[in-house]
Amino acid sequence: MHWNRYRLFLVATVALFVFAACAPAAAPTAPGETSAPTDASPADTSPTGPMTGGSLVLGLATEPVTLDPSAAFYIAERLVLMSIFDTLVTMAPDGSLHPGLATEWTVNDEGTEFTFTLRQDVTFHDGEA
Repeated sequence: MHWNRYRLFLVATVALFVFAACAPAAAPTAPGETSAPTDASPADTSPTGPMTGGSLVLGLATEPVTLDPSAAFYIAERLVLMSIFDTLVTMAPDGSLHPGLATEWTVNDEGTEFTFTLRQDVTFHDGEA
């Protein structure tokens, strides 16, 4: 269990650095220089939903070996999969589980059956419930 926590911490740290490296740099301003006020434009109120089409671009040092979540082992694979799939539960750095797609879960006394209750808004990629 200790190694799983270590791997999760390592993946989260790498993801943090990847996202921080992709942030735009702040534009420098000269001392005493202020920017002119801009008119506030109304917020876009178009409905938001899952984006279809397009490309997902990640900068990785290595190629993922697989995109099968059950076989993924390397960090490159985990980073790609975290961008594509949601999980039933997530693990905090302290090892505690928190809801993801599942709102609650139970385990039988033998530890052989897990029962998950999904959120109401969960759908497959094609919109089917």
